[in-house]
Amino acid sequence: MARSPSQSLWQLNGGAALAAAALVIPPLAVFAPLGLAPLQAVLALVLLARAPRQAFAGIGRILPLVVLVAALALWATASASWSILPRHSLFEGLRFFAIGAGGLIVLGAALDLPPTAGRRIARFAVAGILLALLLLLVERLGNFAIVRLFHDLPPDYPLSISRYDRGVTTLVLMLWPALAAIRRAWQGAIFVLGVFATTWLMSSLASLLALGAGVAAFALACRFPRFVAAALIAALLAAATVLPAVVPSDQSVVAFQERAPWFKS
Repeated sequence: MARSPSQSLWQLNGGAALAAAALVIPPLAVFAPLGLAPLQAVLALVLLARAPRQAFAGIGRILPLVVLVAALALWATASASWSILPRHSLFEGLRFFAIGAGGLIVLGAALDLPPTAGRRIARFAVAGILLALLLLLVERLGNFAIVRLFHDLPPDYPLSISRYDRGVTTLVLMLWPALAAIRRAWQGAIFVLGVFATTWLMSSLASLLALGAGVAAFALACRFPRFVAAALIAALLAAATVLPAVVPSDQSVVAFQERAPWFKS
């Protein structure tokens, strides 16, 4: 059967690779969150190999963002000179640079996709999130059945629910682009409530805070989109600029942990 022009374009411009990643990322984040960075690197290489023109054309449209990511990477790396963990800070700065470069390649390729490809990617993201929600519910209500089976652990071996914090965080972040595939408001509301209920069950407080803030920002952005976008940009730049410069000394960290031991280290 001959392919239509839209189908050929879908395969040529890397839309299939992005859709596959959207499907794989949520369940991968549940069980192997550290695999997300290698997956992004592979995805960036695939997009460069299959659609180099689209990737670089898209990057050309976001040059201010490229400059900002490079500046933040340099600033993060420079913080190693006064960090209480200089080697760690240096490594994280370089890793941020590598992940940022890969992310810009993926974003550039995505920006140059036709609208039909974007809708397909969003639908695949919905499927991936639903699969991840099912896996999380099985783990939460089934005494970590999948992890115990995979690692051959006995039923009485202690496991912490916090092992899924990164996976839940990924679901909360992917929720918003996935909503682009949902046309009816009531379906979107059920989808958000499903993610909220699962996040609540998994006791991920940071993810709950992020989800609540995201819902509030979304509601405000529907009315004042430019204001919300500018506020988010300003807040991110302020946090990324200020936090590395105000890192506490090692003595201050020890003193704080002694006075407030209930805070996570």
